Amino acid sequence: MLKPIPMTRCVFFIFFLTDIFFLLNCNAQNQHEIDSMVKLLQPGVKDTVQMKLNRKIARRYSDNNQALALTYFERAKDIAVYLKRPYESGDNYYGIAYSNFCLGNLDLAVENYLQSIKYYEQVSYDPSLADAYLSVISVYCDMKNFPKAKEYFKKAERVLVDSKDSFQLCSLYSQGGNLFKRAGQPDSAFYFLHKGIGVADASHDNESKIVLLSNLSLAYKDAAQYLQAKHCIDTALKLMEKSEDNVGGLAMLHNNLACIQVELKDYSAALHNFEVSLNEAQKTGMRQVEMENYKNIADLYERTKNYEQHARYLKKYLELKDSIFNDESKNRIAQLETDYAVGKKNLEIEQKNSSILKQKNKINLFAALIVGATMLLLISLYLNNKIRKQKKVVEKQKEALHDLNKVKDRLFSVISHDLRNPLNALQSYLMLSDNESLSADKKLLFKNESIQAVAQTSNLLDNLLAWASMQLKDSTPKMIPLAILPVVEDVVNILQLQAKQKGIPIEVQLEDQKVISDEGILSIALRNILTNAIKFSKENQPIRITGFVSNQTYCLSIKDHGIGMSEKQIEAVLRKQNEETRIGTEGEKGSGLGMYLVVQLLNRIRIPLNMESKMNEGTTFQLNIPM
Repeated sequence: MLKPIPMTRCVFFIFFLTDIFFLLNCNAQNQHEIDSMVKLLQPGVKDTVQMKLNRKIARRYSDNNQALALTYFERAKDIAVYLKRPYESGDNYYGIAYSNFCLGNLDLAVENYLQSIKYYEQVSYDPSLADAYLSVISVYCDMKNFPKAKEYFKKAERVLVDSKDSFQLCSLYSQGGNLFKRAGQPDSAFYFLHKGIGVADASHDNESKIVLLSNLSLAYKDAAQYLQAKHCIDTALKLMEKSEDNVGGLAMLHNNLACIQVELKDYSAALHNFEVSLNEAQKTGMRQVEMENYKNIADLYERTKNYEQHARYLKKYLELKDSIFNDESKNRIAQLETDYAVGKKNLEIEQKNSSILKQKNKINLFAALIVGATMLLLISLYLNNKIRKQKKVVEKQKEALHDLNKVKDRLFSVISHDLRNPLNALQSYLMLSDNESLSADKKLLFKNESIQAVAQTSNLLDNLLAWASMQLKDSTPKMIPLAILPVVEDVVNILQLQAKQKGIPIEVQLEDQKVISDEGILSIALRNILTNAIKFSKENQPIRITGFVSNQTYCLSIKDHGIGMSEKQIEAVLRKQNEETRIGTEGEKGSGLGMYLVVQLLNRIRIPLNMESKMNEGTTFQLNIPM
């Protein structure tokens, strides 16, 4: 039998290793990326490259410094307006609005959301326009300016009805129900929620209908119309049973139904639905819903004066509450540890100070809570997890540790060899270039080799940061509509100097089509493919970038006439195995991350990669990007 101690140590070791690595490195890496992009900014220059740079910097700061994010969104907006690009202008105004909202500047948030709407309206209908309308309505509700919120609700309704976007229209009517409920107009809230249900029925959108029915039930419950609220939940449950994707939904709907039945004093039915919700929550791992069910069942037994069962379920609720380790509890624990350190230091300085003694008691209480929560977790793992599940968890944790070690080893390998070598070469070139006895031709040669070493190092750093970030983070790519031509042009502009040094023309033959992708990830992948093509092409051999539409997919093709790849090399790339480092046609060296990173990035944003190549004839890469 497996013991719980080793598995728990693995759990805490992974949490500890991950937290320490991120605390020490993630902020520094993010700031390093920002500093690298800031160095590329050229004051006074207004082109798409500068616009994209400012917007990328703003997005980086959006996570931790909205004031700085606001500054760079403003700069990106000014360039987009100057270049007369309405879609990008709308996006940047939207970013400015969001930053102001986070900073509590609701008036400025509304003003900039309205500007984004003005620019979105200049292009064909896009979901971004609907998002902007919904954001304006939400901010006006927070400001309790319900007349303005209703005004833009009507405008949004006209736009969405014309666009025939049933999903966004259902979302609007759901928000309209919330708007009128908060404005004290329950009849209007009922009207628009019913209207949304009608749209969902017409478009056979059961998922939206379930959400609308759930919101309608809450509106009826607030109005003490419990029978109508129960009818809405019953209908939603019938739809949920037909849905293939009902993970977690049944648990929440049965919980809501049980709460309504409690108000109707149908306690036996309520208890049954609490139990159903509890079972569904346990099966799907929804521990918050499970905890809420324990609390509701305890309250039900208290109403019926069954104090023994009330105490039993209240104990379960408290035990589960203490054992949940989510991000919020981690932050609390980190804060407690900080408070403990401060309190200990103060205690050493003033041991007789009564306020310090009080702080020490608080710290001891917090420490006891932490120890208690840890013990509850150990007991829960030991009593409730089966051996098979324990083995799976342990194996996954071992794999995670193994992956972290591979990341560490790869990082040290690249830093100690591939990154250090070009820097040493650059130092040697610079020292030799000061030698007055050298001819002008050799100085020019050293200069070109220095430029090549700098470009190689910069590209390696970008790839290294992207690869390490992808390995260590579990972030979701932001899939948004974007124009493919500006993305390709930006990548070509960045690599144009490298191509010119080898006398390689890059021919772009694309129409400006809209695709759905993550712009940052797609740009890095394209840059590595194009860098690879330049590296293995000879002088005056053109690289052609073309594209065509097929079955709602944009097929982007990059063709070179370089040294090509063998079938074994192609197979290794597509299997996401680290490729062997190959020397370019002019002695360029690589890190082994290039195409390996490309396949991982494209797989992350669900873009299939097709490769065709013949030795000494060239290679064609085709990316099938959804539209």
